[in-house]
Amino acid sequence: MSHFTVLVVLPKDNIQKIEDANKNKGDDEWHNAYNHQWFHPDLEEAMEPYFEQHEPPSPYCERTLDLNYWGTELMELYKAKDTDKLIEKFQEIAERRRGWLSNGVEFSKNEETGEYEKEEKSEERIQEHLAPLYKLQELMTSYSEFDFDLFKEVICDSDEVEIEGTDVYDVWYRNPNAKWDWWVVGGRWRSSGDNGLFKDIGIFSEEKQIPLWKEELGFKLYDIEKELEIDRENISQEEYDKAITKYIKSNEIVRFYDIETKEPREYYKPEDLLSLVTRKKETSFSYLFPEEGWIEAGEMGWFGTSSLDGMDLDEREEVKSDTFALTDNLIKKYKDTHIGLIVDCHI
Repeated sequence: MSHFTVLVVLPKDNIQKIEDANKNKGDDEWHNAYNHQWFHPDLEEAMEPYFEQHEPPSPYCERTLDLNYWGTELMELYKAKDTDKLIEKFQEIAERRRGWLSNGVEFSKNEETGEYEKEEKSEERIQEHLAPLYKLQELMTSYSEFDFDLFKEVICDSDEVEIEGTDVYDVWYRNPNAKWDWWVVGGRWRSSGDNGLFKDIGIFSEEKQIPLWKEELGFKLYDIEKELEIDRENISQEEYDKAITKYIKSNEIVRFYDIETKEPREYYKPEDLLSLVTRKKETSFSYLFPEEGWIEAGEMGWFGTSSLDGMDLDEREEVKSDTFALTDNLIKKYKDTHIGLIVDCHI
């Protein structure tokens, strides 16, 4: 899961403040992140084409075929009547599923306490789960009448399956332009602008220069602050910047770790982190314009990472520069007649 922003550009007319959006106070203030800060009658329609979970007959769905590798291997061996290898493949599938099931847990309700308690899967439950697979093996290795429904239930992942020759496909209906599964106006970014509202979107094309580390280090800054025993509430911005700059000059900071060994794979160059980059005074991960649609420099992935994160720093700067050139022109087009709403999107 990830949260990110999209600046939705909408006509100036009919924007309405939701008065009780920030009614929660004190320890409950965080609940306000789930309250819409503003209402605009065109907002839902603008966001609708980018919903992840559209289903048929939605015009935003496309029918796609994903090759099912296990199903295809079984079908090839079945049609070739290679019984020995067919049995081996079923045994391989059974062993893998047994491993998954053995490592899994189930929950059952304790009738006395009403609580759900964790239970390890017993051999009996594992055999119960594997029984349909064994039944399919029996039918396919005896070359009886092919039971398509059982094959689909046991081997395939989707409700709809297509077989072309020996190729087995799971059929899915997806929105190729999907960006979000839920959203809220303002959300975690409700402190931006006027609770997420920008009456003048021109600020998104105005520029400033910052050292790259302010944008690049992200959560790594928390580790550095802890190491330096920095209290953000009791240090000026100037003192903070000096402390971080000094740290960067004298310490190695890991950019990437090796997935398998967990050891550092790449370090930042201090001169890169300290170099000045041109950024917007206000920015959003994505932009949504009335005619041009959704624009973003990189695709958002899980845990707040995007396709930009794996790029070489120079390549990333080029992508961002190209995107800003496009959004600058569109902001100029709409700034006199439209406002912008920051929408907190979840994916």
